[in-house]
Amino acid sequence: MSEATAVLRGIPAPEDRWDDHASAGRSLLEELAYRSNLLGADRALANQGGGNTSAKGMTTDHLGREVRVLWVKGSGTDLATITPAGFPGLRLDDLLPLRQRDAMDDASMVDYLLRCAVRPDQPRPSIETLLHAFIPAEHVEHTHPDAIIALTSTPRGHELVEEAFGSQAVWLDYERPGFAMSQRIAQMLEENPDARAVLLERHGLVTWGSTAKESYHATLEFVGRAALAIERAANGRFGLGGPKVAELRDGGKQSSLLAGALPALRGSLLEDADGVVLDVGRADRGGDCKKARCAEKVRSWSDVAPFRIEIAGVTHQDLRGKRNPPTPMSEPSPMQKTQPLQGQFLHRVVSGHQGHGQAA
Repeated sequence: MSEATAVLRGIPAPEDRWDDHASAGRSLLEELAYRSNLLGADRALANQGGGNTSAKGMTTDHLGREVRVLWVKGSGTDLATITPAGFPGLRLDDLLPLRQRDAMDDASMVDYLLRCAVRPDQPRPSIETLLHAFIPAEHVEHTHPDAIIALTSTPRGHELVEEAFGSQAVWLDYERPGFAMSQRIAQMLEENPDARAVLLERHGLVTWGSTAKESYHATLEFVGRAALAIERAANGRFGLGGPKVAELRDGGKQSSLLAGALPALRGSLLEDADGVVLDVGRADRGGDCKKARCAEKVRSWSDVAPFRIEIAGVTHQDLRGKRNPPTPMSEPSPMQKTQPLQGQFLHRVVSGHQGHGQAA
């Protein structure tokens, strides 16, 4: 239990796996694959098949001309295992004019990207290729780190990001990947020249650098800071949100909620029983009600539905196999089973039936 609790209570900062000796002497494409493999090796940084990386450089085309190229992760590949052959090259000077377009649907964008290919036999480029093209830095990383997604998925995510990163990061409200998202990120970075990262709501992180090592360490830095922000905001609690179930302290609201909820609850329980008696007792009145007092209120099966609500704690008695209800003031027979129903379960049952109660 203590081990599980330790896991749930926080997301650790990522491990720095960069090795200068291992990265030395590599070509631009080989270094891009090396950097990508490091990110993919940590599933807390890059889930399987998710995220993409890129590098910009020069190459010689089929006519012997020097052209600027964007090498970007191929669609459907995995960062953990990708090789240099998994990065299609696209003519950067053909991609950048798209910044002037107002809109572009996915089919048109994919077709355009294919026409920018350096080689006809290369993999299909990522759907987020333009995100990498529109950021001027030579090396760009887009990952889906656990800490970033956790932070940007909380109700106070935007506020916590501003507190943790200030002007060093920009926040993008959730937007589906594609042309519009790439355009919006490029615009935001032009408007915020001090930014070193983009945090995408419920999506992930974008970082960059002038070298592969700098870009890699930028990802680790922002993920580590996000993990620390979560730890501070949680303040020793599980999660960053409020109570999952609203607590009703007002007696009138409790009675109103139960009046609508109990018939629906009884109906659900009757699906698996011949008859159900709900005993209702109020904890703030000294614990469970006595079975005899509850039995007094159940004179016949017709009396079960119109409950007289006295408490918020609920139990039900399964009368399966009993064709006759218990007589008033009698104790339940051995065949009658009693099972506690927690408040959260009651809330969910209410939520699943239309028109039966609301949590305040």
